Amino acid sequence: MVPIRWGIIAPGRIANKFASDFSLIHNHSITSVASTNIERARVFADKYKLSSFYGDYMEMLTKEKLDIVYIASPHSFHFEQAKMCLEMGVSVLCEKPVTIHSGQLKQLLSLAAEKRLFFMEALWTVFLPTYTQIFERIERGDIGSVISVKADFGFQMPFDQDSRLFNPSLGGGSLLDIGIYPLLLATLCLGYPEEIKALASLTELQVDDEIVAILKYKKKGLAQIQSTIRANTRTEAFIYGENGSIWVPNRWIDSQKFYVLKSDGQVDLIHSPWKGFGYQFQILAVEKCLAQGLFENPLVPHSLSFQLMNQMDEIRKQTGIIYPEDALNYE
Repeated sequence: MVPIRWGIIAPGRIANKFASDFSLIHNHSITSVASTNIERARVFADKYKLSSFYGDYMEMLTKEKLDIVYIASPHSFHFEQAKMCLEMGVSVLCEKPVTIHSGQLKQLLSLAAEKRLFFMEALWTVFLPTYTQIFERIERGDIGSVISVKADFGFQMPFDQDSRLFNPSLGGGSLLDIGIYPLLLATLCLGYPEEIKALASLTELQVDDEIVAILKYKKKGLAQIQSTIRANTRTEAFIYGENGSIWVPNRWIDSQKFYVLKSDGQVDLIHSPWKGFGYQFQILAVEKCLAQGLFENPLVPHSLSFQLMNQMDEIRKQTGIIYPEDALNYE
């Protein structure tokens, strides 16, 4: 297979984890990196032995023959950067949340379709061996039909109005940053909800430092989700079925083990260890799609990203979370 030529936009913390995991897969590499701070790009390129680095995103897209760009910038930049890549004929893997609101996502999906390019939100946990096995067990009926999901994700972060986590101009707040994880699990297990009830604690900048939501589904299923940057939570997940349950302990989003608890009292521990941060599974999945000429990934299709964005739009609408990009223009 011809090596896929990767570029990276925004060499921050997540991009470093992503790039680090390339060392775990043979004959796969990143070609170049771009940052608004060229010194940051140079340091990143030196660290991962990249052939080139740039202090301008468009310059990288113009000079490099890239197959795909991984966008790892703060949320509020995703839309314009993804749009730029697609307009330049380059496929996109964009960090979550893929955009600030569903209107932006609709534009990107339309552009990707017009250009016949691959486009995916980087919901990397879906590809981890843990979740591959969890959904295989659910599919074969180990716990019966799923009737409820309960998941949280929280850590304590002192308030700083300039921090990415609190600044509305950077898409701050717990929902977009970490609340998407329990929302993703609920959606994968139960589908799209028919009703959402959400409450939030808002900072003085009108972004959330905590969200709690209850979601109701047509088949009488319920989900309880929580995200917070006010406290260190248990960060665990429970998937309840008619004949048992699955418990994924701390940190459930990238745990290498889970428990299957049967109704008869039997408990099975399933351990799925891996090296690195776990991004290599997503990388390989994306490259497989590119090799096959696919425009979306079957495990993370465009429809899944759109469902997640619509749900977050509704939660924000109910709780009054406002960002400069949306002007409350919910669709």
